[in-house]
Amino acid sequence: MPETNKLRSTALAWLGRQEYSLHKFCEKLKKYEATEEQIELILEEFCQNNWLCEQRYCDAYVRGRVNKGQGKIRIRADARTKRLDQDIVSESLNKAEVDWFEQARATYDKRYGDKPIKDIKEKAKRLRFMQYRGFTMDEVNFAMNNNDDE
Repeated sequence: MPETNKLRSTALAWLGRQEYSLHKFCEKLKKYEATEEQIELILEEFCQNNWLCEQRYCDAYVRGRVNKGQGKIRIRADARTKRLDQDIVSESLNKAEVDWFEQARATYDKRYGDKPIKDIKEKAKRLRFMQYRGFTMDEVNFAMNNNDDE
């Protein structure tokens, strides 16, 4: 069991390098063999001082996923596996102000460019790729049809 002040300093250093979700931060403290009491004290202090902020983490998480060309469905699903609060994730998605149709088109263009679809098998493959990236059928159809017209 590490001393509380040493643990606090180490935890601050972690936050100096990157943002953490509350769940991930707790897990990291547990791996460092902190007691439940120490974890509770550190979390309370860090949240009060806004050093650890779930909203800020979700905003950064959503921004990063959007920059990777992912859709809303994929972002929500991955956030759920990371145990992020879905209400906060929804708020971050709304704040991001992304045109999901344009996002789908950009992702499709980046992957396939202006290569024409040869057959139904190729079209199905592209459709699965776009669904895997987290886009709705409307967004996928927009991206694929918009590309075919050009």
